[in-house]
Parts: sequence; structure tokens; C-alpha cells
Amino acid sequence: MSKPLFLLLISLSAILCCTSSVSALSDDSLAFKRMEHLQHGINTSLWFAQSPGNYSVERLRSFTTSDDIALIHQLGFDHIRLSIDADPLLPWLRNPEGTTPFVTELDRVVKTMLDQHLAVIIDIHPESSYKAQLLRGTDGVEHFAGLWRALAKHFSSIDPELVFFQIMNEPEQDDPYRWQGIESFVAEQIRQSAPNHTIIVAGAHWSGLEDLMMLEPIALPNIIYTFHDYEPFPFTHQGATWTSSQVLPLRAVPYPSTPEAIQPNINQEPTLAGQFWLEQYGLNRWDAQRVEATLAFAEVVGFASRTRLLRRVRRTARLRGPSDACAMAARYANRLRKTQNRLGHVGLSGELRRCDQERRQNRSRSRDRKSSRIKGAITGDRCPGVDATIRIRTQRKSFSHSCLFSSMS
Repeated sequence: MSKPLFLLLISLSAILCCTSSVSALSDDSLAFKRMEHLQHGINTSLWFAQSPGNYSVERLRSFTTSDDIALIHQLGFDHIRLSIDADPLLPWLRNPEGTTPFVTELDRVVKTMLDQHLAVIIDIHPESSYKAQLLRGTDGVEHFAGLWRALAKHFSSIDPELVFFQIMNEPEQDDPYRWQGIESFVAEQIRQSAPNHTIIVAGAHWSGLEDLMMLEPIALPNIIYTFHDYEPFPFTHQGATWTSSQVLPLRAVPYPSTPEAIQPNINQEPTLAGQFWLEQYGLNRWDAQRVEATLAFAEVVGFASRTRLLRRVRRTARLRGPSDACAMAARYANRLRKTQNRLGHVGLSGELRRCDQERRQNRSRSRDRKSSRIKGAITGDRCPGVDATIRIRTQRKSFSHSCLFSSMS
């Protein structure tokens, strides 16, 4: 192989799958079934992305070779996350029916991966300067959506069981409401160009779990949600050149971490800030149990979210009757779809906040109503809209029912 494989392993990602159908929590949901191809993944870093101005054909053919891809398969991986910079695709966008050297090499690599029985995640992995164009206005968003329309159409004829579309790696967007609209809009464009392929989405900033918890489910079926987990950072990023300067000098950082185990590293650290940082790493006692607890928290969040919505639906049924409960539950999903259709990908921040205010006001008014008991639980059979809406609202967080984890970069 042309380089140590460990250079390709940068982070741990957790992936969860969901759809907006009533059967989304069952094993036969499309996204869930396709997740079977995404159990053990690897990220091909610094190849078709993260190397601005250095995408010559010679380099693309030698940096990671066909032998490397075959070795990835031999090592037991079942999929590759193929990171792709947006800027080298721009010349191709002027004539998407034709080709460019970059796209020709991209097609060759995707075929090589599929020939090795590896699923492929097409991951748009742009530089920060490209992402900054999405922060305000509409032009950048339109260009990004156009890129995905062309790219999805280009790969639409390839087996949707094995090719996935990830909208953007770590979007670096400060406004999660705006990113909600952008990602929803782009997902719709992808779905129009490639109706059978599964789409992967993530939260607004660094694609972390906290970002994912801010994201409302996309109002489309066959969606996978992903988040990145880099903890414990001093261990996973020791010696890294592309992030915090604190990790650059680190070597041989122990794991699991204890105050005793980290003390030799503290003694070698020249700065007080670095010593303090390493000391905190030791005191935090990172081990497998703590990592598992972080991932398990996502399951707790999902269960709590579902419980809250069920309580609201059933409380509305008690106070106002089954028909109002059905209407309230269905409104949640329909409101999001209508907002996206009406506003497209801009202006969602104020609109979604207004929706939140309306829900709070409606909840307050319902407290003033005279309570009347309605016997029987509201079920999906009696009120299908309730069941479907609950699925849409909570699947992305219900790890124990609809999700599988995958080690990825």
C-alpha cells in the first residue's frame, strides 16, 4: 500500500437510519436494510478532498491505489466514505453531460470500490471557504444545490443499495435553523435526481451529537442521520496538524486515561496550558465505558423525545378529544413540509422560531380548557396521523429501535 492505513482513520462516526414512513422502526425499512452495508467503514482522507490545488491525475492515481482499495476489503471493511472537494467539480458543472480529468478519476475509483464489493458514501467534503458561501444569502445555496443535482444524476444509475449520498461533511454553519432549511432543500434536489438512493444528513456545525439534536428530521423517506464523535480528543488527535495546536506536540498519549497514566506526558509538556489540558484528560478517566456512555446518551435523548411527544398527543386527547389530538400530531410534520416548500432554503430561522412560539401558546391555551377524560389510548390504528408523525419526530434519536453504529472516519 502507498501509506499507512492508520492515516485514513481520523474519527469515529455514529450513523443512525430512519425514514418518515410508519414502518420505519421495523427491520424492513429501506434505510435500515441499507445500513447493513455500512457496518465497518473507512474514510479515504486527503485524496479527492482536503488537498486544495493538488488534484492532478498523477496524484489521484498514486495517492491511494487499487491495491490499497483491495487491502481495505481484505481487512474486513464493508464501505468507504469517499470525501470529495466541491471546487474541483465546478468546471464539470459547466457541462455535466461531459467529463473532466477529476470526474473521470472519480468514476474510475467508485467502480474500483464497487468491484471490491465495498459500498461507497459520496461525501461532499469542501474547504471552509466554500462552506462560508452558505452562511447568508441564496446564491451559494443555489450553487450547492446545483452541484448535488448534477452529482446525484451522474451516479443515479449505480446500484442504490451500494452508493449513498452524504450532503456535506461538517457544514460549519452557525445557525442550525438556516442549515435545517438548506439541508432539506438540497435533499429534495438529490431525491429528484436520484429518487432511489439513500441520503445521509448531519447537524449544522461540526456534525457532532449536539448538532444532531438540534436538527429536525428531514421531511423525506430513506434518510440516514450521522454524527461525529472525536472524544477523547487528546488521544484521537495526538500529533494532528490540522486542528488545535494543543494536540500537535502530543505523542504516546495513553488510553484509558488516569491521573497516574498521564503523569509522564505532563512532565514532558513544556507549557502550563498543555500540562493543564493533559491533566484534565487524566482526571476525566476516559475508557470504553465512558465512550459507551456518550453513545448511550443519544438513545436516552431519543426515548425522552418520543415520550414528550406521546404525552402531548395523549394530553390533547384528554382535554380536547381524539380528533384534535390527531390534528395536532399531523400538524407537526405538515408544518415543516409547508415551511420548506414556502420558504425554500432561506428565512427558516424566523419561521421555525415562530412555529415554536405558536406551539407554546397553543399549549398554554389548552391548560385553560376544561378537562374531560377520553377513554382509551390514541393508537396508530385509530389515528394514523399520530403514529406517522411520532415516527418522523423521533426516529433519528431512537437508537435502540432503528439505528446501527458504524466505525468510520
